[in-house]
Amino acid sequence: MKKSILAVAAAAVMAISSVGTVPAYAASVFADINNLPWAGAATYIEEAYNQGLMAGYNENGKLYCKAKNNVTYNEAVQLMYSIMSKYKGTTVSSSVVSKWTNTMAANNIPSWAYNAVAYALENSILSKNDLRIFMANASTQNNARREDVAVIFGKALATVYSLSSKPTISYGDSSSVSTTSVPYLELLNRLNIMVGDSNNKFNPKAAINRAEMAVLVSKTYNTLKGNGTSTPTNPGQTGQVVQYSGTIKSKTSTAGGYSISVSGKTNGVSITYTFTTNSATTVISGSSTTTVDKLKTGDSIVAVCNGSVASTILLMASGSSTTAAETKSGTISGMTSSTISIKSGSSSKTYDVEDTSSTKVTIDGSNSTYASLKNKFNGGNDYTVKLSLNSNDEVIQIVAESGKSSGNEVKSITSRKLTLTNGKSYGYVDDDELVVKLVSGTSTKTLDDIDDLIEKFDDMKSSEKMTVALTLDKHDDIEKIVATISSKSSSSSGKTISSVDRDKAYIKIGSDKYHFPDDDDDVKTMKFDGDTYERIDKFLKALENALDDDETLKADITMDDDDEYIYKITVTIGSSSSDASGTLKSIDTDDRTIKIGSKTYDYTKSTDFSITDGNDEIDDDDDLYDAIRKDEKTIEIELTIKNKEVTKVEGYVKSVKADIDKFEYNKTASKCYVVLDNSSNAKYYFTSKTKFSGDCDDTKDIDKAFNDDDETVTATLTLDKDGKITNIKTSY
Repeated sequence: MKKSILAVAAAAVMAISSVGTVPAYAASVFADINNLPWAGAATYIEEAYNQGLMAGYNENGKLYCKAKNNVTYNEAVQLMYSIMSKYKGTTVSSSVVSKWTNTMAANNIPSWAYNAVAYALENSILSKNDLRIFMANASTQNNARREDVAVIFGKALATVYSLSSKPTISYGDSSSVSTTSVPYLELLNRLNIMVGDSNNKFNPKAAINRAEMAVLVSKTYNTLKGNGTSTPTNPGQTGQVVQYSGTIKSKTSTAGGYSISVSGKTNGVSITYTFTTNSATTVISGSSTTTVDKLKTGDSIVAVCNGSVASTILLMASGSSTTAAETKSGTISGMTSSTISIKSGSSSKTYDVEDTSSTKVTIDGSNSTYASLKNKFNGGNDYTVKLSLNSNDEVIQIVAESGKSSGNEVKSITSRKLTLTNGKSYGYVDDDELVVKLVSGTSTKTLDDIDDLIEKFDDMKSSEKMTVALTLDKHDDIEKIVATISSKSSSSSGKTISSVDRDKAYIKIGSDKYHFPDDDDDVKTMKFDGDTYERIDKFLKALENALDDDETLKADITMDDDDEYIYKITVTIGSSSSDASGTLKSIDTDDRTIKIGSKTYDYTKSTDFSITDGNDEIDDDDDLYDAIRKDEKTIEIELTIKNKEVTKVEGYVKSVKADIDKFEYNKTASKCYVVLDNSSNAKYYFTSKTKFSGDCDDTKDIDKAFNDDDETVTATLTLDKDGKITNIKTSY
């Protein structure tokens, strides 16, 4: 089950009592009871049937057990659920099933297994990622491996019995068992439910058949019915072996190690446990060990403790159920009691809400609830939202802003009006009535006035855009602005594809990865060598085959509005080409050569130069020579090379040092600029984030020293790709 079935792949094997001739069972209800994989299985098959846990197949008026048939993952989970619901006397609630329905449907889980799979998901016996291997396609189930089945049963039994603080196993094929599986395998062995075959082999990777399943089911049920012991009520008692499973909420240093609080569930009820670690605590992650200090808030763990001190901690999954792993933005297109759908550009996606009762929700900057937001949306209100997701892609926080108009890109802002890229312009209500807000990450900040927003707009990089949700009064004047700054939809033209990853659905160009969305319909165009493709997997397969044939593939890519996924892509088979990048070391305009590091590249008279230098551009080799030799500028470049010749030189001036020739001061930082005394006339603009060092602490100090006191001020500038000053060091 990869490492994802409960983040552990535990061993599954059935106890096989003896080997010999299969006896006949005349009184059996099964017509094929003599057709067994090993002697002794009939007893368990009959018992599982009589317990109402395993049924047979009715064919032509006869009942067949089909003991040699394999068991699927869905069937295995169903059997586990049948046993646990009988033992505990409860069944999964309809609300829990509803909570997980979208997740199960997305993974093609058959509806008859919904109750069982929802129970397993709710009680952390399965994770969402585990479901990916349950089905081969929409209608075909995958057969379950014995180790995976043992994980399912072991995790279920671990809610009743304690795991060992120092678990070990001694099977002949123990090396084939994941390290993190050992505690569960030890538990099943200790309970005499799974003890290996007559050769002391566990055979963890083999498929499990119905005869083996009958042994597991019968023994598990009889063990639970005969024991009836539940988890200790006083888990902190010294010397008592207990286990805590869930998500790390906090981790603080102590004199001898750490104190860790874990949020988990017992019988569907949320509960928080706290334990400590010491130098002897072992942390197991996958097939290796790590240290306690590597654990972080949000990690999913199982801690086996002696009293309140952890002896072993299993890292089940890195991530967080309360800390955002990523955010998604868009407009709400639908809400249910447990899901929220948002639309961004042409894409629409539905997300599960982790816990609607505790999910943090703000509407227009004020605290609210999920239920309130749902009611308002369903009542006709429109909202733009930023969703914070955990590592399971579940929503844990919603920042919602209402408005008549949303997602509009700003073309310009002045103190009198705001103009959108669609050509519409709006005035404002009076200053004391105008509300201006800026969304940043998962927080929303209220700005003092429209001038603050103007400064934010002026400080944007060329690769960024500002979109706004506007609330208008009856005169169509703006009374509220909620602005968001994000990356523009980017594109890549004529770049060479270096590799394709079909499993993770991305292509690689240089060091950059371009990902495809989950749904085929979210990609508007996929063309390769003149052919149009409808499915992402077939498109990537075609690219992969071409690369295997040593073809050179050129891609023209347009990303979606959020700059996350490919929206359009056209790939052609081109001539041999490559790229190079780094710090420009030298340029020889006579020989027409460019040197990066120790490598020299030839360029021609038709080579295109485009180097950002402040608000100016270096667009030929002579100017580039002056920038390097005369002005001693540090320049980062990227070369496009075809047939061993440079066709394009792109880049930016990264740093430059010279005396200030002109300084223009303005109280708005983004309107301040400096011109240096060198061969360039470039203006280098400040931003509100520019850092200062040396003799001047801010732009006012530079203005006083240079303009008022007539000092000779030497400046060392560090610039970003847009030519803006990120750092300035001054001396005079």
